[in-house]
Amino acid sequence: MNEYIEIEYRREELREYVMELLTLGICSLFLRGSFVSKGDIVTAAYLSEGYRPLDSLKHISTVDALSVVTALFAGAHQCEKHYIYADEFELDSGCIYVKKDFSDVRVIYIPAKNRTSMTEKSAALLQNLAEKCSREGAAYLKKASDMIREDEYGCKSVLHLLEKLGREAYLCGIE
Repeated sequence: MNEYIEIEYRREELREYVMELLTLGICSLFLRGSFVSKGDIVTAAYLSEGYRPLDSLKHISTVDALSVVTALFAGAHQCEKHYIYADEFELDSGCIYVKKDFSDVRVIYIPAKNRTSMTEKSAALLQNLAEKCSREGAAYLKKASDMIREDEYGCKSVLHLLEKLGREAYLCGIE
């Protein structure tokens, strides 16, 4: 498998400070990238060694699915400290990369086509991952998705909810 992923951007899609943050690896949510500009095109090479795309998985356990979304929420919260907001980048299974044991989750920076909140993106991702779970796990992820959409207290509240659901799924043995 190729350990670099190349993505081309139009120059206006990518701000200079975002390229610098991605190059330095300051935001732990994103895969580290190198950028080359030529005219109106910026080409990024993201180092993906040790990671695999989330959409390449045929099956995922409920606990792993919840841990992925928890890590994404925590990472997005950390990125906001560097002025990269969740509504500015895509967050679907095609741009999410995970370690084999799900100990680390990273994202390729793809500018968002539509400004969608982190809550909506996470709920949609949970529903997508539910298709790769057992029937029991899918029902659990649907419940988590609904609870996230109903939450009105913010990031910390959602993180707490996801961690609680992950522990509950693990203790109940939900595959």
